[in-house]
Amino acid sequence: MYTCGYCGTSVQLQSNNLAHCSFCDMDLFKEDIAENGKRRTVNVRKAVLLFDAKRSTGYLMEQSAFFLIKLLKLVRAERKRLYEMMRLFRKGVEAGGGFSDEQRIVSEDYEFYSRKAWVIENILRDKSDVYPPRITDQLLEDHLLLIEKQGADRMEFRLPNAGAGSRSK
Repeated sequence: MYTCGYCGTSVQLQSNNLAHCSFCDMDLFKEDIAENGKRRTVNVRKAVLLFDAKRSTGYLMEQSAFFLIKLLKLVRAERKRLYEMMRLFRKGVEAGGGFSDEQRIVSEDYEFYSRKAWVIENILRDKSDVYPPRITDQLLEDHLLLIEKQGADRMEFRLPNAGAGSRSK
């Protein structure tokens, strides 16, 4: 039986792989149609690279919250690394070193990753109202486990049983 991937209501699949959900009052595309009350599949990309931060904001807005949280962890680590490099350059300049070109490049990269962190944080706020102030490996593992657990839950409507203590007349 085909069901709505949002509410679990039974739907009729039309010839063009569309359906209409009467409860949600909307047309469903193929990816929104499930079977037997299963939830919609959440595609989680686990492999995230710092290079992904160079992608457009539009691209990032289309990614899963897990992807964004993992990318935010990488971006924050890179920003911290660049900040430490700026501190070292500043000390080197004070000691008479000539790091002006390197300093400028690192400063520009630091600004880029700071702004990219803000972009990712704000996209996460749009998706889930909050962004994690601290991202640990445990937080990422727990997030994946929750995705798997919730994906296995079915949307099945059950009426309460009358129970042994109730009497019928």
